[in-house]
Amino acid sequence: MYLQCSAENPVSIQEIYENIEEVLPPDEIIRRYKLIMSDLDGVHTKDRIGIKSMLSRFGEEGVEAGIGYRQAYGTVMSGDSFQLFMLHDDIFLFVVSDISGHGMEAYTTYIKLRSSIILSVRSENQRHAADPSSVIDYQQTVSDIIRTFTDIMADSISKDFACVIFTFVRRENDGYTFRFFNRGMYFPCFASLSENGVETFSLNEKSDAWHPAKGSPLGSDFRKIIGERYHSCAESVLTAKGDFRLLFFTDGIIEATGIDDPKSEFGLARLEKSLVETYSYFPQAAINTIFTEVYDFIDEPSRQMDDMTAVLL
Repeated sequence: MYLQCSAENPVSIQEIYENIEEVLPPDEIIRRYKLIMSDLDGVHTKDRIGIKSMLSRFGEEGVEAGIGYRQAYGTVMSGDSFQLFMLHDDIFLFVVSDISGHGMEAYTTYIKLRSSIILSVRSENQRHAADPSSVIDYQQTVSDIIRTFTDIMADSISKDFACVIFTFVRRENDGYTFRFFNRGMYFPCFASLSENGVETFSLNEKSDAWHPAKGSPLGSDFRKIIGERYHSCAESVLTAKGDFRLLFFTDGIIEATGIDDPKSEFGLARLEKSLVETYSYFPQAAINTIFTEVYDFIDEPSRQMDDMTAVLL
């Protein structure tokens, strides 16, 4: 059985579901749903393993990572993503994004973003291979990604948008340099171990030593409003030495609301507190604890209204 849909013969969502129920018994619907979820879990597991494997080869000692991901309740696919790309001269590009909406539309926007990044990274690596003396132009690389992604969104007449933070990571001397290009995301939480114990430093607040530059989200509508300036992106540079941790996250974590007071949010303060309290844990154990605390805060999984992603380096 099938439904014929046209402008003259519109079909409602309810009619579609009623016909699905006629064709597929409930047990078969559940079975197919579990298969889809299993496939998606396999994709996320592969991503986690791939990222951890790449980071383990970074520098002389490697970098450990903890990764957590949960899509919004009732959704199958998500636009939240974490991606890692390797450029020449042992430079890593780590990308965390939060796509507008949920489900298949958000996931397809993520695919457009990922494709744009792959094309720009490949172009930069090929350019360096042709001229090994050349150095990477970080701003140009990000600008190329932004232009390609936005062109694709405009050509597909999409109103969706992406909040993205591009982070170039490079090992230099006895520390690491992080170059952030932020388009609509929160900066990561930073914690370090000093003589006074574990201390946090807010990268989301301006200070004498830190200037968090942030641009608009990425999308064709934003380009129409902002114009050519939209393609440029200011950088914020962090140099970290010694014992430290950096926690990337999407807003679904800090905007999760409490069961006792739906207007209260988990917030940055709780997230930073958890980062301090789990500092001695292995990164994955720390991430698992953070997610447990968020779920304890919201009390019921059905109250998770947004995708949640966190990566601890």
